[in-house]
Amino acid sequence: MILSTQFTELHTSNQATVCNKFTNPIVKLYMKKVIFKFSGIIAFLFIISCGKLEHYSEIPKITYKNFSLDDTLLIFSIVDGNGDIGLNSWDTTGPYSRDSAYYYNLFVKLFEKTDTGLAIVDLDIPLNYRIPYIEKTNSNAYKAEISINLDILNPFPYDTFVYEFYIVDRSLNKSNVERTPLLTFH
Repeated sequence: MILSTQFTELHTSNQATVCNKFTNPIVKLYMKKVIFKFSGIIAFLFIISCGKLEHYSEIPKITYKNFSLDDTLLIFSIVDGNGDIGLNSWDTTGPYSRDSAYYYNLFVKLFEKTDTGLAIVDLDIPLNYRIPYIEKTNSNAYKAEISINLDILNPFPYDTFVYEFYIVDRSLNKSNVERTPLLTFH
């Protein structure tokens, strides 16, 4: 009986058609499913568009930022996909032993400007440093800015010079090599 009443009302008026379509329990259930699926799709699209996960290489990438002539401070940024940057003070065995090439994890070379270009300066003591272990926070990837006070000879014997540097992470992955711009002491 209900079906025949609705059928009759559907043919009598357009307004009745609109009202009765949404009062039919089958149509109501269908509309709820459509709305639920549609809102789920919208929510999914919202989540993936707002929170894109960034993936970084496990090989560290460094970028030169600045060098201060006043306090000889070298500043660079680092991005490492698995966040294994730095050494603890007790990391002195295996590949990190004192006589190993990886006892240090920041390697710096000094180049002097000559009439023919840049020439590497042979230093008695290399400009190598140990970046301390950096604790990861939320994720495996690590992004940071590192400042290192370079030990410079006093008085500095070079007018115009360049520093070249790279780091090695705990997995012994070597980063890219960066350079300062041409620096001049006056």
